[in-house]
Amino acid sequence: MTTFVPPYAVTVVSTAGDMSRCTYVDGNGQPLPPGTVLTTTTSPGEPGALEINFTEAVVDGKSLRLVGAAVKTVGNDPTMNPYNYLPATRAAQGETWVDGIVVPWGVGMYTLRGLVLLFAQVNDNGDMINFLPSSDPQTQNDELTC
Repeated sequence: MTTFVPPYAVTVVSTAGDMSRCTYVDGNGQPLPPGTVLTTTTSPGEPGALEINFTEAVVDGKSLRLVGAAVKTVGNDPTMNPYNYLPATRAAQGETWVDGIVVPWGVGMYTLRGLVLLFAQVNDNGDMINFLPSSDPQTQNDELTC
């Protein structure tokens, strides 16, 4: 069984139906099969984090940026709170821009979460003209067992 590791790179391959259809590659350059849970491991007593990065791209004629994500622990009440929204960071890498989000876990928290990436379609001035959410990849923090 292949073990996938962060950071994960996400690529939007289609925006049909105003949804971002995504594929993922792990930190070792391994493509993830569709439906794979994005995982990270955390040593006991340490906080955890799972990083996802997106290089700004034009897909189906739409300029896209990753602006954030909505995250929710599977099995908890279906309510949204401010801590369920994760804003993206943005950094120049040469001539391109890379947007990233970090899904945090507290010390001793090992959970499965649903995650919806929020992509913005922008015009030539960089103004947002549409949201294009992703389907729901799941993220999971596992305790490191040595």
